[in-house]
Formats: sequence, C-alpha cells, structure tokens
Amino acid sequence: MPSAIRIFSKAIELYKSRFIPLIILSTLAFIFGHLIPLTIIHFVIFTSISIVLWMVLSENIGVVEAFKRSRSKFINFFIVSLLVVLVFYGGLFMLVVPGIIFMIWFSFSAIIAALEGDRGFDALLKSKAYVAGKWWTIFWYFIFMGTVIMVPLMSLEAIYEHYEYLSAMRALLTSIRVLYAILGILAFPFYSAYMLSIYLSLKNAKPELVNQKPGGSKGFFIFSAVLGIIVVTGMFALALFFG
Repeated sequence: MPSAIRIFSKAIELYKSRFIPLIILSTLAFIFGHLIPLTIIHFVIFTSISIVLWMVLSENIGVVEAFKRSRSKFINFFIVSLLVVLVFYGGLFMLVVPGIIFMIWFSFSAIIAALEGDRGFDALLKSKAYVAGKWWTIFWYFIFMGTVIMVPLMSLEAIYEHYEYLSAMRALLTSIRVLYAILGILAFPFYSAYMLSIYLSLKNAKPELVNQKPGGSKGFFIFSAVLGIIVVTGMFALALFFG
C-alpha cells in the first residue's frame, strides 16, 4: 500500500481535477444541512450528496449527469450507509473496541455500493475483505487525515464555543464561524477524494475481489446492526426527553 503522504497527494490530484463540481455539491450539502434541522434529513442529504460526489470523482462527468446516474443507485447506497452506521453503534455499545474495528472494516462499504453495485451486507463484507491484512495501514491513513484536516476544524469549533458568549469578541467570532464554514465546504469533498484514493489502492492490491461475491458470515454483523438500532433509538429518545 502507498504511504499516507502518497494517498494524500493522489487525493489532491483528484480534488483539483474536479474542483468546481465538488465545491458545488459541497455547498449544496452545507446549505440544505443548515436549512433543515432534523438529523434524519441531514443523513438523507449527506448520503444523496455523497453518492454524487463519488460519481463525479470516479468518472469524468458533471454534477447534473452524476445526479442522473446516481438515482438508480441511491436506495442501495442509503441502505448500505445506514447499515454501516448501525453496525458501528452496535459495536461501540459492545465495549467500544468492536466499534473501532468495524469502522475501519466497513469504511469503504458506501463507495463499493456506489461504484461496484454490491448490495446490503454484501457491500460491508466486501469492504472487510479489501481491508483484510491492511487494517493498521487504513487506521494510520485515518489518523493522518484526521490530524491534517479534522484537527484544525475542531480547533476552530472549540475556540468559537469557548468564547461565543463574550460580546467583545463578536466580530472575531463571526470571522471564525465564516472561516469554519468555508473550510468545512472545502474539506467535505476532499475527504471523499481521500477515501476514494484509499479505495482505489485497495482495489489495485486485490483486483480479484472486484467481480467476486464476498464470503463470510453476516450473522454477527446483523446482530450488531439490530443492537445499533436499539442504541440509536435510545439516543434519540434521550435527546427528546432532555431536549
């Protein structure tokens, strides 16, 4: 597998080559995400924009054409994305560590659903097969990306939240908020490009998996998804009760 710096460089190349359509999509996600306050709607918007991002990044097409091509794939993409979230939360409930393991195993499930067409748990199992033997490498890729991209964003958010009640710093806080929004719009499609770069490297390393139905038992992951439903439902119930 390439180094994290090489993956990052490839992501920059992808990002630059499709910059305008990517920023259009990211801006749409930002606008609709802020106009509609419901969490479930945010998830629908995120998955809708994400599949179009993968199409734009992987094929030399514009935003409108990407939307057209993604329509037939959206339901499967949405289901796979939802399964990943549920399995992840189920894993977190099982003493955290399984959730972290699942996060790495299944991080490419949505891309696989969009670009290879695998459905449901098959997309999760294929992602796991791609990652097999390279878990720590993928984990390091995520740490690298988090350090370079997420830490600055989280730092800006922390500064804003710490000082947001000080009226004397209102102008500075507004500037920080605007900067945070701009960086968020820029970072979202870059994250997609970074994930696609990792996926393409895994695909090149294991080309035999592309047209192969993934093996392995789904039972434990189905259990984790069911557990995830309980956890997420409980979180929403608590949020409503204490909100």
